[in-house]
Amino acid sequence: MNLQAICERYAAFRKTVGERFETNGRQLRAFCRAMGRNIDIAEVSPEKVNTFLVGKGPLTTSWYVRHNALLGFYRYAISRGLVATSPLPLAIPKQPPAFQPYIYSPVELRRILDSIGSCRRRRSHLDAPTMRCLVGDYSTKQDGPPAKTRTYQDLTKANRCSA
Repeated sequence: MNLQAICERYAAFRKTVGERFETNGRQLRAFCRAMGRNIDIAEVSPEKVNTFLVGKGPLTTSWYVRHNALLGFYRYAISRGLVATSPLPLAIPKQPPAFQPYIYSPVELRRILDSIGSCRRRRSHLDAPTMRCLVGDYSTKQDGPPAKTRTYQDLTKANRCSA
């Protein structure tokens, strides 16, 4: 049976059970385009599926999004007898580590905020105390941001925003 037709039937099925089926639907349409317009579902090989999953470049979370979309699709196809086995890889790679943003230390943040006043050109109408207030100058009295969210009134009480 034609892969495109089965994908359309699967998408219609998912929508009838109440899903929006947007992300997985996009992934299935991309899968059908990558496999070819008139390919039979039995002709989809594990090598072709792996090429689609990997995409271009290093392993990202997109691999898992594509895999999840194809996993549901092939479960549907197997349960209806449209295909005997799934061409999805049995070994799932470990997810890449989450991006760790660089957080300035209190000392670095203090140096950055202290350098605001030394700028010779007036590119901004904000003076140094206003900028410190906007970015939340936490490094004056403690080592990091507070445990609770502070309000403007809290900052003004602590004389942090006064010029």
